[in-house]
Amino acid sequence: MRRWLDRSLRRRPQLLHGSIGGTLGACGDAIAQTIERRRPGTAGAATAGEATAQPALELSSMDVRRAAGAAALGAFFSGLVYPRVYAVLDARWPGTTARAVCSKTAADIALLGTVGNSFSIGCRLRIGGEQLPEVLVALRDTMPAVLLNELRVWLPCDPRCTRDIRERCTRCNTRFAGRLALRRPEV
Repeated sequence: MRRWLDRSLRRRPQLLHGSIGGTLGACGDAIAQTIERRRPGTAGAATAGEATAQPALELSSMDVRRAAGAAALGAFFSGLVYPRVYAVLDARWPGTTARAVCSKTAADIALLGTVGNSFSIGCRLRIGGEQLPEVLVALRDTMPAVLLNELRVWLPCDPRCTRDIRERCTRCNTRFAGRLALRRPEV
């Protein structure tokens, strides 16, 4: 069984990327829900006394639908979107020269920073039960901050990743984990 799984993952790396991204998505969301429960003023937050009495991660109070949605988005982006986008960027600007790296970084931020984040945030809000008009308002309100964060975090990080990390799966999953940790829209 293990040999079959190893061979399957080598032949279809998108399965490995997707499973890693899905796992990171679910775990990241579980951690985010725990933090949100403990932070006063957020949806589902406990009172100060309740927050200190709660266990670090309580599965019975977990929003399973939200965690499953985060897992699905993680699998989708890590297994399908990121490898294809980075392959296109690498084909368009091959190599690790300063020009190629800066071009890939700018295109990455422009494409995934707008379309990718809008899709991800919109899907999470829809999975959470928001109606389309509310999702559109939330996107209008949150995207400027998300794009500023994109520039603040990924502008210095992407060139280093593009030059130093050769394996796309490492870069893709590192990027997804960072995005997940940094982009929890509060609506």
